[in-house]
Amino acid sequence: QMKSRIIPKIESYLEKDKVEKGGRKGKSLRAPIILALAKLFKKMPKDVFETKLSRLLTVICNALTDRDSNERELARNTMSNLADFIGVEYLSDIIRESVIALSEGYKLHVRVATIHSVLLSLSKSYKRPEDNSKPLPFDKCLPALIDVIQQDIFGQASEIKEVESVNKRLVKEAM
Repeated sequence: QMKSRIIPKIESYLEKDKVEKGGRKGKSLRAPIILALAKLFKKMPKDVFETKLSRLLTVICNALTDRDSNERELARNTMSNLADFIGVEYLSDIIRESVIALSEGYKLHVRVATIHSVLLSLSKSYKRPEDNSKPLPFDKCLPALIDVIQQDIFGQASEIKEVESVNKRLVKEAM
């Protein structure tokens, strides 16, 4: 009953319709619902949680592509709060979804700013495990993280930063 009726109904409220200044229709993120659903999903079996988490991350990443900087800020804060709640074990999922959704133009700057925000949030709450025999959860996402950093420093994002004609005030993440 819960999986087939209640959860899909609640998931339909993750975003609300909005009308932007120019009359364009868009979507606005509902952060409290996302965080509440994450807490609910965390109590379910791990495979269900991971499937549902992927959907939540996709919704947040779609909000990060918005042209409105306030919407991006809300999405970035939501992503950081979600990362803080689910823990460093799922950091690779966050990076993967960010790389998929934020792959060109101004979105490259948004991606780096988002990952930076997530890492800052996790650094405040992360506690190193006592057991040193197992690999740390952070270690499995390092290759993807280093790839994102290299793309930011040497790739298309750095070329965009170096172009003087780009008005960086339009995308505050570029500054």
